[in-house]
Amino acid sequence: MISKIKLKFLSLSFALKVALSFSFFFIIITFIVFFSLFLYIKTHTINQLQERLKGIGKSAFYFSNKKDFENLKELKQIVELKWQETIKNNPEILKEIPKIPPGETLEILTEEEHQTLYNNQKTQSLVQILRRIKASSMPSFTLKDYYEIKFYDSKNPPFLRFVYILIPIPDFNHQNYAMFLLDSDMEKVDINNNGKIDEDEQEQFVGTIYNISEMPDLQQAIINQTMACDKDFNSDKWGTFLSCYIPIIDYEKNFLGILGLDFDAKSQYNQINQIKIMFAVLAILILIIVFFSFYEISSYLLKPIKKLTKASTEVANRNYHVKLYTFSNDELGILTKNFNKMVQEINNYVERIEFIVDSFARFVPLHYGTLLEKEHLYDINKGDSKEVELSVLFCDIVNFSSLSEMMSPRGTFEFLNLFFEMMNPIITKNGGIIDKFIGDEIMALFLPECTNTCPSPLNAAIEMRHKLKEFNITFQHPNVPYIDMGIGINFGKVVLGTVGSIERLDTTVVGDSVNTASRIQQLTRVFNTPILITESLKDNLKDIDKYYLRKLQKIRVKGKREPVQIYECFNADSDEQIEKKLHTLNKFEEAIDLIHNKKFNEAIEILKEIYQLNPEDSVVKVYLEKYEQYLSYQNI
Repeated sequence: MISKIKLKFLSLSFALKVALSFSFFFIIITFIVFFSLFLYIKTHTINQLQERLKGIGKSAFYFSNKKDFENLKELKQIVELKWQETIKNNPEILKEIPKIPPGETLEILTEEEHQTLYNNQKTQSLVQILRRIKASSMPSFTLKDYYEIKFYDSKNPPFLRFVYILIPIPDFNHQNYAMFLLDSDMEKVDINNNGKIDEDEQEQFVGTIYNISEMPDLQQAIINQTMACDKDFNSDKWGTFLSCYIPIIDYEKNFLGILGLDFDAKSQYNQINQIKIMFAVLAILILIIVFFSFYEISSYLLKPIKKLTKASTEVANRNYHVKLYTFSNDELGILTKNFNKMVQEINNYVERIEFIVDSFARFVPLHYGTLLEKEHLYDINKGDSKEVELSVLFCDIVNFSSLSEMMSPRGTFEFLNLFFEMMNPIITKNGGIIDKFIGDEIMALFLPECTNTCPSPLNAAIEMRHKLKEFNITFQHPNVPYIDMGIGINFGKVVLGTVGSIERLDTTVVGDSVNTASRIQQLTRVFNTPILITESLKDNLKDIDKYYLRKLQKIRVKGKREPVQIYECFNADSDEQIEKKLHTLNKFEEAIDLIHNKKFNEAIEILKEIYQLNPEDSVVKVYLEKYEQYLSYQNI
């Protein structure tokens, strides 16, 4: 339970934590202060009432003379004898006494016996003394009723509700019980003039047994025969009282009994309760004021920290352009300024790192780390490799050696950089990465894991051919009227990895598929066509219907035992050439099949027919020249 409360507290905002902490601290202090003040007021009130009751009790003896003490002593002896006779005649009464509830009574005399004792002149004299004591607590007490008081004015009630004399029960050694000897109200009197006899206006019989088990101060007064007062208010069915008990000692210093004075403390008790409620309300108001005050203060003081928190979250999300403004020179101001410096340093560092990474990526493709299952490029070691399936594209400038002879070395570099600058974005856009530049040649790899773009090497080749037209317009050289290039593409398994030494490493791909792609690119010069692909690439093309492909004869490539089926892609040709090649496509493929079957004469006839329809078809022209020459050698 405590752990849950602690977790909930920790999850609160800092301002709320501060407000709750200070509120808890202040409510404890407020509680201590108010509780101490309440106890002081209550104790002071009780002490004042106790002193007042003690004063009344001491003054009571001024109403008494020696004869009164003798009358009291005589009445006590009579009651004690009556008690002895009662237990002698009815010993079972001793068993009834323990059954008396706390604060309740048990009458031992009959009404006749009570009336006989009560109507005795000496008893009446003693009752009048008790009534005078009670009347002396009236707010406007006068001496006109001094000698005989029958009842009290309800408009001027006395503060003393009950005045009585108690004695220990003879031959009954139990401190929880005492005996009423006299009471100021020993007859039925409608004191409050409400027209009926209320329960607290009933007569009290002489000799009534009273359970005082819940009245420890009264018990101590009887046992020790000393003056005692209740330390707190007592409430019962008669009301709320504060009582004092004064021992009655005659002139011979004999203990005659206890004079009980019950002060009607309802007004004081209610006032103290009102004070308690007022203190509780004040405590709640103080708590609310303190809570909201500290919450507002802490929220105001925490504004810079909130800004720092928000800014730090931005930095954690890699936003290094955050800047906070402060006009304070306190600790928070210094912290804010240092935070700005730190973020600026991080930003500068990140920019340097990004620049280094970008620079490094110009030499080593970053995707190599992903392909080799390395988190960082610096985790790559010599010999790391992986077998993958991908497309390999080779692009080479036609007759570059002759072209470079016409340009200066610097001009050659400018020419190559311009060419690569225009071709590189096309490869990247179509999901490829530049593996390396080999002189005037571009080697690119297309693998799904390399980028988020679906690799499309043939799209790249077609767009590169279109871009070449723009390059020829951009690049102007008096000795170089036109630049051409050939592109060969193959798909297959390769081994991708690192080669070199500890001091110098390079990334590369090796394998038969790479060699085949390079050979296919070289065949573009033989067939005088811009784009050639292998059958393995054709089988892996998506949306193949959008490509214009012509099947050429199988070619035996150097380094391979089996001949390779190649295809010409003519999407980059002019619209006129595309239309003518599509028109003669079936005848062309028929001629290729005849060549495969070594029916060269028939094939030549079909090729001538195609050539007459499209004299600019360079592939048809190459085949015609090749097999016409072949047949002429055969006829010699």
